[in-house]
Amino acid sequence: MRRFPFALVFAASITAWLGSVPTASAQSAPATQPQAARWYKGAIHDHSFWSDGHDFPEMVALHYRDKGFNFLCLTDHDVIADADRWFDVDEAVKRAEADDVLDVYTKQWGADWVETREKDGKKQVRLKKFPEFAPRVEKPGEFILIRSEEITDKIDKLPLHMNAYNLRHAVKPQHGDTTHDALRRNLRAVAEEEQASGGPIVVQINHPSFRWGVAAEDLVDVPEAAFVEVANGGVGKAVLGDELHAGDERVWDIANTLRLAEHGERPLYGTASDDSHAYYGKPQTGSLHGWIMVRAAMLEPTALLTAMQAGDFYASTGIMLSDVHYAPATGEYTVVVAPAADAEYTIEFVGTPVKFDHHSEAVKDKDGQEVHATRRYSADVGKVFETVKGMRVTNGHASGESTVRATYKLTGDELYVRARVTSNQPAANPAYKDQLQQAWTQPVGWEKHVRR
Repeated sequence: MRRFPFALVFAASITAWLGSVPTASAQSAPATQPQAARWYKGAIHDHSFWSDGHDFPEMVALHYRDKGFNFLCLTDHDVIADADRWFDVDEAVKRAEADDVLDVYTKQWGADWVETREKDGKKQVRLKKFPEFAPRVEKPGEFILIRSEEITDKIDKLPLHMNAYNLRHAVKPQHGDTTHDALRRNLRAVAEEEQASGGPIVVQINHPSFRWGVAAEDLVDVPEAAFVEVANGGVGKAVLGDELHAGDERVWDIANTLRLAEHGERPLYGTASDDSHAYYGKPQTGSLHGWIMVRAAMLEPTALLTAMQAGDFYASTGIMLSDVHYAPATGEYTVVVAPAADAEYTIEFVGTPVKFDHHSEAVKDKDGQEVHATRRYSADVGKVFETVKGMRVTNGHASGESTVRATYKLTGDELYVRARVTSNQPAANPAYKDQLQQAWTQPVGWEKHVRR
């Protein structure tokens, strides 16, 4: 398998599966960047008519391109748009909630592009395959598509979904006796596809809070896992958790703490996404809920995924960062916000101390029955080590400085440290009531705790 200097090799790769792990020095987020590296904005969880989305894939791609995104991963369920498929126009109208959905599509792409037929008394339109529609929407150096899939599994009644990016062929759900077992089976299947394709493939575990399918403990002792969604617009306020279930960010911290402290596994990196099915009309089912910003040397799949594997990206629901920099030699972790007008920022450095309270309790329902949910852990897990308040920005100019910057110096007593940035400004398209703009950087400082 091809290896990349300074990149964290994706834990679901076949080499990691067999137990080969990069040295500790190779596992840190980059301390320096190639001069040509820049930030690229990516939507990494979206659906189209190819599964349960509400528009043609070309229209979805055009939507994101026009909104200033640089790359899009269409993650339709268990398919990568590589077969012949005819779609009932009546179903298209129903999903889009628009009688003119075919007319709009035809006007945008031309009558010579749109193929229709009558079958069994119904009008159908042919869905274009990925190799057909991708060249129509891509702009070299500005916008690309990455062939992707949402592997859609289920254990009993609990959903287990994961996105795989940069596939040649769709990967079928592998199933399993438990969530943990199914996770490993699916990740190994992707690793086999990666070995066969010869290119990097990244997999993220989707929305733990969706029907409460994934608990933090399910993500422990799974060395193949490397990414998890911590902000998903499609699940709404469930991302925050409820009286029985931990929120997705809390799940992230608990899973990373247990991975490092109990199993010597590297932590998971966190992502944000829309998980959008509808793109127009209803605000909460639209897009622009969440995305990732990847720092890469060029806009192409290998460069983007290699940067993700190295942890050189952040997740956002609206905040833009101009720099994230970790220097292992000094232990300094710096986050620089690109401030928006009239915004105030709070930068929190979050993590778990090496000597943390390990006590946990099972979650029980009102009848005293234990439920499938993340156990309750002490406040040591995912605690705030330091908080920095950013300056208020007026008319694009900060009082005394043009950026909001914070640096945390690791002491060596942390299992890991990450940053959470929160603005006082509301999310542009909130997924739940009173949602504020936020950004999450990736954990650092964990290398000496990795044994696998």
